[in-house]
Amino acid sequence: MATRQIIVLLAGLLLILGAVAWIGVAVAQKKDPAKAGANKPDFEGWKYPGAKELGSGQGAGGFQAMLATTDGLDKVEAFYEKKTGEKLKPDKAGGHGIGGGAGEARVFQDDSIQPGVRAGRRPVVVRVLVQRAKGHDLTLVISRAKGEDHTHIALTYFPK
Repeated sequence: MATRQIIVLLAGLLLILGAVAWIGVAVAQKKDPAKAGANKPDFEGWKYPGAKELGSGQGAGGFQAMLATTDGLDKVEAFYEKKTGEKLKPDKAGGHGIGGGAGEARVFQDDSIQPGVRAGRRPVVVRVLVQRAKGHDLTLVISRAKGEDHTHIALTYFPK
């Protein structure tokens, strides 16, 4: 009988600790507007205009979205080049680069070529940009497969 009382007591204690932790997170998010979604309007500006949202979410102070548009790859790249100030079309397939300084950094990769003996273009174009700027951290992946009707966009955005 004493064992059962100890188990019930421990279970109750765990429930109370879990509730206190959950309340602590809710209060912390209420006190910290960035965690509560106050910068969501900033994130909305990163979404490609008119794109269909395939999924999205927020947490850990950041936002993410999966989007698709019937607009061509070139048009989507042009929008994000203007938005980020970064070149997103490599000089040659497979192009890449890393740079930055003074608290800012950027990494660009084009994963559109096959390796090895059969080297050549893949049937999908994939462009990846990781940008650490003064006001945000951004990861952007743009892709379009040969014969598909949509350009896909994956965004992850953390305001600072």
